[in-house]
Amino acid sequence: MRVTSIPASTARAFIAWSHCRLLLPGKVEFAVGVTTEDGMLVGVAIAGEPNEAALDDGDTVRLLQSVVDGAPGVYQLLLQAAWQEIETRGYRRLLLSTFTDDAYAPTTRTQQAGSPR
Repeated sequence: MRVTSIPASTARAFIAWSHCRLLLPGKVEFAVGVTTEDGMLVGVAIAGEPNEAALDDGDTVRLLQSVVDGAPGVYQLLLQAAWQEIETRGYRRLLLSTFTDDAYAPTTRTQQAGSPR
C-alpha cells in the first residue's frame, strides 16, 4: 500500500463513487489517499477547517471525511498520513467525528487525535 497526497477533486470523486449517499465536504485544506501496488485507489481522507467557530483557532483541522473500500489497514494508514500532513502544515490538532451508518450525521462525540487521553 502507498500513501500520497491527492487532489481534492480525486478524493471527492472516490467518495461519490463509493458512497453516493454521503455529502461531499465543502472547503478542503488537503486530501490524502491510499493506493495498492498497481495504483488502484482504496481509501481517501479529506481535511478542512472545523465547523465550530470555537475550534477554528488556526491550530486545528477537522477530518471532514474518510472513506475506504474495505481493504485491511487502510483507515489506519489514512489517519497516520493525515496526522503527518497537519504537522507539516503547522497545525497541532486533528479532530475526528464518528458518523452513524444510517443518517450519515455526526454523533455528539468528537475525538482529538494525537492527544493523551
